[in-house]
Amino acid sequence: MRVFYLVLILSILLVLPLAAGGGRQDTRVRPADSAAIVTPPGQLPIVREPLTLSMGIRQNPGVLDYNTNFATLYLERRSGIKIDFVMFANSAADSNTQFELMVSANERLPDIMHFPPGNWHNHGDNGIFVDLNPLIENWAYFHNQRIIEEEINEVTQNLIRSRSTAPSGRRYGWSEIRDQEVNIFFGMNFINYKWLDALGLRMPTTTEEFLNVMIAFRDRDPNRNGLSDEIPWLGNTTAWSAQPLQFIINAFVYYPYDNLNEANLNVTNGRLWTPWTTEEFREALRYLNRLHNEDIFSAAKFTITPGEMNAILSYQAGEVNRVGLYSGGPTLSFTPETPAIYDYTVQVSLTGPRGVNFYPKAVEITTEPQLFITRDCHYPEAAFRWMDFLHELDASFVLRYGERDVDWRFLRPDENLRDSIGRRAQYTEVNVLWGLPNNKHWGNASGTFWYLGAGSRTPQTGGWIGDRWSLFNNHYINDGKDANEKVMDIFYTRAEEDQIREIRTSINTYRQESLALFITGAMDIDRDWNTYIATLERIGLQRYLQVAQTAFTRTIGR
Repeated sequence: MRVFYLVLILSILLVLPLAAGGGRQDTRVRPADSAAIVTPPGQLPIVREPLTLSMGIRQNPGVLDYNTNFATLYLERRSGIKIDFVMFANSAADSNTQFELMVSANERLPDIMHFPPGNWHNHGDNGIFVDLNPLIENWAYFHNQRIIEEEINEVTQNLIRSRSTAPSGRRYGWSEIRDQEVNIFFGMNFINYKWLDALGLRMPTTTEEFLNVMIAFRDRDPNRNGLSDEIPWLGNTTAWSAQPLQFIINAFVYYPYDNLNEANLNVTNGRLWTPWTTEEFREALRYLNRLHNEDIFSAAKFTITPGEMNAILSYQAGEVNRVGLYSGGPTLSFTPETPAIYDYTVQVSLTGPRGVNFYPKAVEITTEPQLFITRDCHYPEAAFRWMDFLHELDASFVLRYGERDVDWRFLRPDENLRDSIGRRAQYTEVNVLWGLPNNKHWGNASGTFWYLGAGSRTPQTGGWIGDRWSLFNNHYINDGKDANEKVMDIFYTRAEEDQIREIRTSINTYRQESLALFITGAMDIDRDWNTYIATLERIGLQRYLQVAQTAFTRTIGR
């Protein structure tokens, strides 16, 4: 493992001089009045003469060519600003490492960062990012227009501001504002209802029923091919919407998604607490260990890559399905045209032995900061106006769906169609590109505003893609099982972050390693539990919680 990280760091160090332009040398002349080139708020093009801005972005493998991409050329044509892409690694961890190395080496940074580097608020207070507050006050237009058009309430507006503002009061991030729709239930699980029917079984609703169904899937040849080739449960811990551990643990104690907050923390009456030190969590480990011992929750079946999982799931005509239940979102779990999509339905969340049944939800409107102007940008007004332009309705949809009236279109008033949860739809996809390599959009909507308050898209209908989409239709079966309070953001001051950075990292590493060891039996849940707790305390758990509580109280009080 040490060799792997050494190779990764060396690789990044070799790439960085190329990505960053070879150091702090900047031959550009900083203008005396950088705002002189910019047109008034709301006017397009944004600049009075062509301008090129550099932008750091995570390389999306689904984008064939950023430079010739339809969305790229569309933005350049309408704004007058050409984007010079500086590619970062696709994964958050690796791209954050690249950025940190650039900062520590005092490299020249791209004018705009198109992803939120770790500790962006502290970087901003250290002068790495530009405070957007005066730029928003003087230059924001499309954002303000959309807030009014979509009737975004004051609570959500405050959330947008607070999530992009550092404890110092300076606002460094420009937010993506997005209707989550299918993403609010992030940990999705789908069960093979054809296997249930073949074996005369009902969908399991409790942890004991689940274990019995999985054993039946393993032993009773539900695919009827005479071979012992069934995989009761297939999962992946890194694919989109695949968090199989949370699916089980939430039948014992509320356990938030890994990406919801920094350490799977819970909150009750404003006080933080750790679910992973409770007796309820210990009982969840016992159950997971039972699943492991029955070869239901096999470590090998949960360490495969998303691509490997897709290949196993996506049998072809003439072949048989081998998978009883899988964890992951359907739009990225299957290869095109596989008949496997017709075998599954949403698995309901499970009730544990003490009657516990949680199903965490993500926020219904995403408001994370996604775009940042760096210290090295010579034209911050133009850069901000370009970021504000991404909140324009048409621009937002082009970045997410591609070409208007070719890949997507707005519905006419006389088209009384409904989306997947019954709201009146406002748009529909004509040529579905999501999850497929293409050169029409950037594969995400980061930094855009594609929330439609009055409704959403129509369910994709007709053909294999529409049928795959229909797997989402029942995901609201698990609604209403979230916690009343949950932890999202915790914004630390520089001093607080310095106090707990190493402690938090060590705690997260140790508890995740211990989780795997408890499940596999390498650590004994009875004999080694006290050692597990004592080790967390020795690392600094109480100090971490003390600092986190102070920062959290301040964060939610803003």
